[in-house]
Amino acid sequence: MKKFGVFVCICLIMIFCTGCGSSYYDLIKDNMSDLRINFFEGQNENFSAELSCGYREKVFTYDGFSTNKVECGVLGITFFTTYSYQSVVAILNVDGQQQEYVLEKSPFENKYMVDLEKIYTGKNAITLTLKNSTSNVELKEVSNQWKINYESALKIGSDEFAIDLEKLYFNGKLNAEGYLKIVSKPGFNQKFWYFGYTDCTGQNKGLLINVDNGKVIHNMAE
Repeated sequence: MKKFGVFVCICLIMIFCTGCGSSYYDLIKDNMSDLRINFFEGQNENFSAELSCGYREKVFTYDGFSTNKVECGVLGITFFTTYSYQSVVAILNVDGQQQEYVLEKSPFENKYMVDLEKIYTGKNAITLTLKNSTSNVELKEVSNQWKINYESALKIGSDEFAIDLEKLYFNGKLNAEGYLKIVSKPGFNQKFWYFGYTDCTGQNKGLLINVDNGKVIHNMAE
C-alpha cells in the first residue's frame, strides 16, 4: 500500500513538473513582441537579400509588455560595395504582382531594410529587382530545410530561461516580452535563431540557437 502511495506521489510530481514546463512555453509564446517564423535569401553579383516573416507588436517598444500583434515581413538588402545612399527603391514581384518599396539604411549596419507588413511562405514565388536595374534576385525559403524550426527554437529558449520566466510570473501574468529572430550574415553559411526577452524593469537576456542542431550559445562571443 505504501509503495502504491509513493508511486502516486511520483506520478503527480512528474505531471506537475511537466505542466510547469509547458505552461511557461505557452506564456512566452503568447508574449512574443517579435516572432519570426521563416527566412528567405538570395543574391546576385551586386547584393544579397533576405526576408524574414512573422508577427510583431503594432507599436514596437522594448518595455517588457507585449501588446497587439500584426504581420511583418522584414526585407533587407546588403550591397557588396559600400554606398552612401540613405535609401534604395526595390521592386518586389510576388506571384506575378509587383510593388515598389523604399528601403531605409540601417543606422547599425550596411543594410537597407523595410517591413513589408505581410507574411510570405515558400509557396510564394518572390523576385526582387532594384529600380532602374535589370538584374534581379530570387528569394527562396531556406528555413524549411533547418532541423530547428521556430517552434522548436522557442521551446529551447523557454527551457533555457525557465527559472527566469518563473520569477517573472506574478499577478497572474508573465511580466516580460519575448523575441525570436534570425541572425544571418552575407557569405556566412551558419545561421542562428536569437531568442531573448525583456522584463518590465527593462532588464533583458538573450541567447543563440544553432538552426541545424539546436546547440545553445549563451555568450555571443563563444
